[in-house]
Amino acid sequence: EMETEVFAKIQSQFGTTGKDKLGRPIAIGDIRGILAAFNAIHENEGTGFALKRNLLDTVLKQYGFGAIPAYKVADACKNRQDNLKPIIDLGETAAHSRYPGVILGTPTQCPTARGELTR
Repeated sequence: EMETEVFAKIQSQFGTTGKDKLGRPIAIGDIRGILAAFNAIHENEGTGFALKRNLLDTVLKQYGFGAIPAYKVADACKNRQDNLKPIIDLGETAAHSRYPGVILGTPTQCPTARGELTR
C-alpha cells in the first residue's frame, strides 16, 4: 500500500509517467508483483542484498532502463562531503540544532571518518 501511494505521489508531484522500452506507460499494476518479490527477500540472509539488486537490474533491463550503477566508495565519500559541507560549515552545535537526527555516521573508508574533512 505504501509503495502504491508513493508511486501515485511521484506521478502527481512530478507529472512523470515511466514508459517501458516499447513506449507503453508503466502503471503500478505492472510492478506490483515485482515489489512483492523484492519485499519478500530478507537482507539479513547474507545474500539478500545481492538478490534484491539482481532482481532490480533484471526488471530495469526488462523495461528498457539501464542497470543500477556500481557503488563506488570513493564517489560516495565525495558526494557525502559535498552534500554535508553547508551543514558542516555551520559548526557542530548549529548543524546539530538545525538538522536534528540528519547527520549520520560516515563509513570508515571515507577520509571524513578519519578526521580528514576539508572545508
